[in-house]
Amino acid sequence: MRLSRAEARERSRRALIEAAAEEISDRGYAAARLEDIASRAEVTTGSIYSIFGSKLNLIVAAMAHLAHDLYGEMMPAISPGEDLTVEDVLRSCARRIQHLASTPQAQRYMHLELELASLALTDKQTFAQAGESVLDPPQDLVLTIATLLTGRRLAGGSHERTTPEQGADLAPAVHALLLGLFQARVLHAEDMSAEYYERAAVALLGMLNG
Repeated sequence: MRLSRAEARERSRRALIEAAAEEISDRGYAAARLEDIASRAEVTTGSIYSIFGSKLNLIVAAMAHLAHDLYGEMMPAISPGEDLTVEDVLRSCARRIQHLASTPQAQRYMHLELELASLALTDKQTFAQAGESVLDPPQDLVLTIATLLTGRRLAGGSHERTTPEQGADLAPAVHALLLGLFQARVLHAEDMSAEYYERAAVALLGMLNG
């Protein structure tokens, strides 16, 4: 079936975003070239300008695409309605991060993290133009963790459950710890077991008593 003009344009847009994401992961933001991106996507360089208007707009769309993929992969498949303890949730998050850090995709994810950090620190104008599309994923991840930690049973058979305030207070620390362990595993190839990740995450439970 022949695609309509709008459908063909959307297909090219998706292909360019995926190609740009691959180029950024392989070569970095600064070295990403429009010619190479267009070649990967099997479209003309002119298509980039007609669809996105500029290299910056394409790169921003690609980095947002990569970021959302990354942060979506980091969370375990837990429903907010599951009757789990807060410790269960922390252990599940820790196992998910440990598994992700051990996959072949981990270096690509790490590369993205470094690219985002470098862009934020060294090219503030570009990062500002990227706006919420790139800034949101980390914040979304913290909010997701907070949601997963809210309404969970406390240890010791208590009928008490974590409050939204406790979930929001604990989530940034959980995010920082797990991301740090992820980075250590990828950058230094430290062979940290899932049990180590879990013990580190569970140690944060002390914050609930603070």
